Amino acid sequence: MKVLLRLPALALTVCLTLPGQTDAQDRAALQGTWRAIEATSNGDPPPAGMLEKLTLVFAGEKVSIMGKAPTGFKIDTSFQPAHIDFLNSRHQVGIYELKGDTLKLCTGMDGDRPTTFRTEKYTDHTYILLKRTKQ
Repeated sequence: MKVLLRLPALALTVCLTLPGQTDAQDRAALQGTWRAIEATSNGDPPPAGMLEKLTLVFAGEKVSIMGKAPTGFKIDTSFQPAHIDFLNSRHQVGIYELKGDTLKLCTGMDGDRPTTFRTEKYTDHTYILLKRTKQ
């Protein structure tokens, strides 16, 4: 009888401790080249020709954005949505959602982390929907 009483508590514990992937699993899944298919910044679409150039390349613990010099990044999957920080001079922080070969990012500057995957005027937030490229 005691075992039956413990099963619901065990199930609840498992559900609470396994909300998604771990940092290591997500870091591994991010590796590779990602190309933007949709983006907005401050509520507006990117300038003509910019979307086609917008790529992110994750390699180890570094990310290169649009071919620029790689910078560090860190992730934290304990949040919902998961957090991502780009370790650059602007303290760019954001949220992300990774599902297979689709990556959603929404970032803010100077430590202003967005809470949703959309942007509005005067927020200095950028939303990007990316697909993994096949190489």
